[in-house]
Amino acid sequence: MAAAKRFVTQLQQDGQLTAATHIDVHLYGSLALTGKGHQTDNAVILELAGFSSDNVDIDAIPVFLTQLTKTGKLPLAETAHSISFTAQDNIQFHAGVFDGRCSTARSMGWQCAASLHCSRDCNGT
Repeated sequence: MAAAKRFVTQLQQDGQLTAATHIDVHLYGSLALTGKGHQTDNAVILELAGFSSDNVDIDAIPVFLTQLTKTGKLPLAETAHSISFTAQDNIQFHAGVFDGRCSTARSMGWQCAASLHCSRDCNGT
């Protein structure tokens, strides 16, 4: 678990986290092909919320995901700022699409009130 956490951490460092109102995640290549079976969607959700593999309480994961399903609100980067988010609406698996950046590319875009859009791939660009 790293790319989505880096994404929200960068938004936070840039002072843009609280401006984020919408995040879409696009998974390509092997992440898309094996994503649901390997719980990639849940890992991305946990990363966006600020968890990392070295600090997540495994027993708390089902509770956190159930709460997200009930409320449709995802807290970002362990802050009080939340956005509307559901895995069904905001995480897309593009199985069989290899975008040329790397075999396990993730693309995340966010929007703020000014409709600013930004994407980051697995190389952070």
